[in-house]
Amino acid sequence: MFIDLTLPIADNDNPFSSNSPVAKYGHMGTHLDKTPTAIIPVNRFISTGKLVDVSHIREKKIEPADFPESVSIEKDDFVIIKTNWLQEHYPDKTYFGLYPELSQASIDYLISKNINMIGIDTPGLTRSDTHSDVDRYLLKHDIFVVENLNNVPLLTKTEFIIYCFPMNLQQVTGLPVRIIAAL
Repeated sequence: MFIDLTLPIADNDNPFSSNSPVAKYGHMGTHLDKTPTAIIPVNRFISTGKLVDVSHIREKKIEPADFPESVSIEKDDFVIIKTNWLQEHYPDKTYFGLYPELSQASIDYLISKNINMIGIDTPGLTRSDTHSDVDRYLLKHDIFVVENLNNVPLLTKTEFIIYCFPMNLQQVTGLPVRIIAAL
């Protein structure tokens, strides 16, 4: 059993609420995208992590066929998409440019696996023109997205335990998180 002992920060006390001018700061650094009303059950904060190395893909969208066959994605996994983009481009402005992105087929494939969360070392699963739509589509399927993962090249195994520690902020669309991989 998991018991959340954190006091939630409500809308009237929360400088990051979606009604606030500083709301965008919830989307800085490594963060989890969500709807303002979504409540994330605490049992979702610890899961099996699976590393999908697609760091060789640059000139096309990442398709399910690009996922390594050696990685078996299962229900409730936290799937980390490794592109090495952050290590190669951050903090340069090119980081927000033509970063690798998932195809709709890849997104649907991950949904079909009933995973817990998707993490990626880019600003999003897709680029800015479809970024928000994809996040909302995944949220309809109860899958959260964590963006701007750091140190992904240090993951030396394809399976590990992931701990995701978001702040307990209400009425936000982005939650700063601390992600820990236990190899």
